Amino acid sequence: MGVDWPYIQETSVQHHKAGTVLESPGEKKAGPASEYLGAKHRRRIQEMGDHLARATEDCPEQSAMADGC
Repeated sequence: MGVDWPYIQETSVQHHKAGTVLESPGEKKAGPASEYLGAKHRRRIQEMGDHLARATEDCPEQSAMADGC
């Protein structure tokens, strides 16, 4: 089973534009180590959303994954 990158990228951009953060359902029950990793994961998703939002603003007619503008 592969990673569905287009879905992850699209949901990251949607959450970034909406100002929300992706959160796993079991995360609130987790301990301190999982909370740290969850925060790190959310921060990485936010950074990816920032990058994709900039890419789509720079090249609105192209896919965010296209090489160059």
